[in-house]
Amino acid sequence: MFDLQAFENARCSLLINYGFMKNILNILLIIPIILYILLLFINLDLLSLKGSINLFWLTTIDISIISFTTIFFLSYILIVYLLLKFSNLFTVFKNKALEGKVNKLKATIQDGNGTMINELISKFDKVLEKNNQSNEKILEKYKKVNDKTILDLTYEIGDLKRKIEKIKK
Repeated sequence: MFDLQAFENARCSLLINYGFMKNILNILLIIPIILYILLLFINLDLLSLKGSINLFWLTTIDISIISFTTIFFLSYILIVYLLLKFSNLFTVFKNKALEGKVNKLKATIQDGNGTMINELISKFDKVLEKNNQSNEKILEKYKKVNDKTILDLTYEIGDLKRKIEKIKK
């Protein structure tokens, strides 16, 4: 049979692992930025180098190579970061859809168990009723036997009292 608790535990561990991996990806995006800034501080001569950039054969721009590289590098990291955040949005929608499906499955499983439980309760009630009837019969039998025994004892005690009174006289 389907183990619902094991499924919930596996689902929660996957969500925790997903959150952990998401944090690692964010850290992995920060590491290249830090390394790039360290490289700039180590090699300050890069700041004075200039190069020309040809824009589709229309014009040529003279710009610092490090500025162009920095703009490209930071825009690339920003795009990757935004894509990760945007993919998280789809993951949230997917998780909500999966939660809806899981809740529907839980409901169907509980409905199936509900009918099974109702059947068990009805069977138990029948057995209980049968046992109660047999116990009532046995109780009535014991009551009759006890009543007869008490009547016999009272008769014998009464008979003994009369005999004792006759002896006293």
